Amino acid sequence: MIALTVLATTLLNAWINPLRLTPSPWTDDDFDTFREIGDQTARTAKAGLGRSREWDAVALGSSRVNLAVDPYDGAWDGARVLNFGLSSGTLPESAIVLHYLLGHQDIRTVVLGVDAGDLTSPETTLAVTDFLQSPLSPDHQKVERELRYWTGFSSLAASLETLDRQQARVVANHSPRGHHARPESRPYQARRILESYIPRALAMIHRRGDSPQVDPAKAAALDDILMTCRRRGIRLVVFMPPNYGLFAATFFVAGDADPAFGIDRRHIVEAVARANASDLPGPPVEFWDFHDFHPLNTEKLPPLDERVTRLRSFIDATHANAHLGSVMLARMLGKDVRQAAASDYGTKVDFVNIDQHLEDVRQGFEDYRQQRPGDFALLREAIENAD
Repeated sequence: MIALTVLATTLLNAWINPLRLTPSPWTDDDFDTFREIGDQTARTAKAGLGRSREWDAVALGSSRVNLAVDPYDGAWDGARVLNFGLSSGTLPESAIVLHYLLGHQDIRTVVLGVDAGDLTSPETTLAVTDFLQSPLSPDHQKVERELRYWTGFSSLAASLETLDRQQARVVANHSPRGHHARPESRPYQARRILESYIPRALAMIHRRGDSPQVDPAKAAALDDILMTCRRRGIRLVVFMPPNYGLFAATFFVAGDADPAFGIDRRHIVEAVARANASDLPGPPVEFWDFHDFHPLNTEKLPPLDERVTRLRSFIDATHANAHLGSVMLARMLGKDVRQAAASDYGTKVDFVNIDQHLEDVRQGFEDYRQQRPGDFALLREAIENAD
């Protein structure tokens, strides 16, 4: 009986291939748009995507990349793009993902998101996600893991969920290229920003302390990515994704030791300069910064009592949507930006302009505070209520 159960589970998982890790001659491709990338299996499922088909380009980073970077965007010029953004992903994990993909793919372009504060935080989430159960894990249990993908009940549960979605014709929230294209739309966005996200910024300020320092492991991971791409002839664009203006402003208002994240930005500039100075075949690396107080990042907060009115460019206080992501891609990949208001969005930063850029960020905060006094009154109230 047990043997029959295992056989039936294996056949079902091979037919549906829910994590894209169990392909077989009888796998049904009609399931592709119904295969979800769930929070509990994101690393596993995206690793499956990474080896399930051919890719030309990849977007790496955290949930900010997962939500904002559309692999089907026209700026990619038809390239086969995989979004490998991971919730709570950090630089060490991005480096692991890159090497994993290069073991399976001939990647020609990499877009790497580095969140503000990642370099100056020692935190990673490798031990509290499905990383250790995924093909990304460098441990020696590969055979055992592969068997679980075929015969495990977690795979079976994913198969049954995929089958239910296919029967109901309810497509997955993630696209077949890994992009979280249909995030949940939660009501009362303004309230959630003030009551949930501003306290998160305050907690981050507390963890950073009086003297944020670049974490050696994070710095080594960034160097690894930079030098690997240059060595392999891969085009690499590093970028700092935006946060919504009030979230970014919290670091100024609440007295963070480095509210403009100058330590992070300067380190990226220095690391990119070192990589570009090396005698390697890859094209020069670029660093684009979108984490500032540009008008696209500082639209007026919706009324607190509005249930459905939302910011145009942000899902919440820390995640830009794909509309703003499209502007970022156009800027980074050298395409025309159709919106006049977005033509100057983001700054390509290097040794020449880093000082002026940081001053522009600080001045942008001052201008924002003057232009949105009502929003700042709500921000100060949220900070006081969180104390």
